[in-house]
Amino acid sequence: MNWVDYLIISVIILSMGIGLIRGFFREALSLATWALALVLSLKYASVLSNIFNSFVTVDSVRILICFLVVFITTFICSSIFSKLMTSLIERNGLSGLNRVFGLLFGFGRGLAVIGLVVFLVGSTTEFLSSDDWAAARFSNTSGLMVKRALDWSPSKFETNYNF
Repeated sequence: MNWVDYLIISVIILSMGIGLIRGFFREALSLATWALALVLSLKYASVLSNIFNSFVTVDSVRILICFLVVFITTFICSSIFSKLMTSLIERNGLSGLNRVFGLLFGFGRGLAVIGLVVFLVGSTTEFLSSDDWAAARFSNTSGLMVKRALDWSPSKFETNYNF
């Protein structure tokens, strides 16, 4: 095992630890919050930008401000909801189960992060051809994970990279 393996293991363990501490429900709501905030911001930023015509004259700046306002507002409201629901789960005695599923969620997220990093590094650098990558025990598994994800991707990314 070399430093690449230790880095992969560290990312997965860190993600699992965060999932264990926060619990599944909070992790899932956090992910949903980011997605909801992004979708609402993309959908309503341009609509709300008309309100600020007299305050900000540059269209792109006005839309960016509205995007951030919608994003932050959605994020704050969802965070309050998440806090309330998490406290409800803990009061009902489901905390242990919530944390175990959070650990599993963290494991999945760690694998997703590793896959994304391997894809980005493989797409933008020559690192996957290096001796460090070839000597890593988890390089084949990580590369296979990226290949499988690309097979399932909707657009079937065309790549010439040897993951």
